[in-house]
Amino acid sequence: MKNRLLGIFCIIATFLCGEVKAKKDTICITMRPSAALGNDIDAEISSQNTTANFGTSVDYYSATWTCGNPCLDRGLIRFDLSSIPLSATILSANLYLYTDNNASEGITGQPTYGTNNAGWLQRVTSNWSVNSVTWATQPSTTTANQVSLPQSINTTEDYTLDITQLTKDILTSGNNYGFEILQQNESTAYQSLIFGSCNNSDTNIHPKIQICYVVDVTPGDSNCISLRPYDTNGTVLGTQNPTIMGSAVNLFYSATWTCSGPLCLDRGFIKFDISSIPSNATITNATLSLYADNNATIGISGQPTYGTNNAGWLQRITTPWTYNTISWNTQPTTTTTNQVVLAQSTSTSENYVLNVTQLIKDIMTSGNNYGFELLQQNETVYYQSLVFGSSLNADSTIRPKLDICYKVPNAIDEVSNQGLSIVVYPNPAKDEVVFKTTSSESMKDYHVVLYNELGQEVRNFQLFPYQVTINTSDLSRGMYFYKIIGKNTAIKSGKIILE
Repeated sequence: MKNRLLGIFCIIATFLCGEVKAKKDTICITMRPSAALGNDIDAEISSQNTTANFGTSVDYYSATWTCGNPCLDRGLIRFDLSSIPLSATILSANLYLYTDNNASEGITGQPTYGTNNAGWLQRVTSNWSVNSVTWATQPSTTTANQVSLPQSINTTEDYTLDITQLTKDILTSGNNYGFEILQQNESTAYQSLIFGSCNNSDTNIHPKIQICYVVDVTPGDSNCISLRPYDTNGTVLGTQNPTIMGSAVNLFYSATWTCSGPLCLDRGFIKFDISSIPSNATITNATLSLYADNNATIGISGQPTYGTNNAGWLQRITTPWTYNTISWNTQPTTTTTNQVVLAQSTSTSENYVLNVTQLIKDIMTSGNNYGFELLQQNETVYYQSLVFGSSLNADSTIRPKLDICYKVPNAIDEVSNQGLSIVVYPNPAKDEVVFKTTSSESMKDYHVVLYNELGQEVRNFQLFPYQVTINTSDLSRGMYFYKIIGKNTAIKSGKIILE
């Protein structure tokens, strides 16, 4: 209790005195693995065929069954956690698994079947590849902090698993090999836990992970992140098949070529998840690295950056898209504002490092991240190409990489404003809190920020016109702190008790 009171006192002192040397940014991310990546997503392994690879299974599951003889099934899955800073403190992590009622395994229409079908989710401790892993070559796991999937209460049960400690263990170990699902009892036949995988045609039942974490950010300090595209990856569209929907490909490229006579064009689309960057951050530098694929099967073999007029543009996309729902005829719109030049290549196998600082700033300012398009500057001269590895490329060293550095704004000091009267009531409160002012001054430039005891922002709203009532019924009971900020100045702060 003493330490808790000391922590509360420190928070109160920070808010009332206006001295903020550091702040905590709370960031929550949601990810679903994408089969478009090809590598290290999810796979099945089975004792029925110990040397077979099932990396394209539409289900992620564990089971004990009979296949002439008793046989076992286990599932492997891995999520890309690279966007989480090493200094982050994990607050929560949940894994969502959704049953596949159309599964061809087990009992039709009863994916969570059996009276003894409880499972384990364990951390994998050695490397594996989705395209080659088998029962005979399955990776090692650890039972440390394993998570239980309890006996199902019906035959079509979804599961939400608290994997907070497992996620912490992954980040602490420095190696993310993902998770394995298996039956707790692998000797009783006719038991199953069958969920949709990232290969399932029903995207609603793909596995999902949600992680919330806190990073300590000193105002004004630079923070840098390195990203590679994941769930929102990319595709290439061409005039050769203008109505064909995009698909996951192992290359990111632009080209002008000939397709059995007429000129044809190819353009590349890519998107990175930059949601971990605070919305109030100032981007100081951003570079996009593109790596030539010397093994590309398009263009001139072994000469991915080919031609004497192959300069390109990287443009910001301005409308939504997903890689498998657009075609050349329905491609998203782009803007030439602050477009970045890919200069004429000086060799036939050239990597590019592009300064995309202003493009990232434009994305942050617009509030919409639709990614980038790669196209040729001259789309009339054929036999020109810029061919790079995509997020699907088997060679992970040539997948695109986005490096961003940013700063968090300096803290706002609180000052006295004798002409502004603001009251906050009731206090203690239950389900509603009222912020009211009798000032004749316009409130359009004022907003209220509400924080919990951890310093996490839970509300941020405009104090306009003169009275605002906020609903707090969804917040946990306890102490909260508020700041009323106007014209870049904190003019009032205090605490509220919810009971």
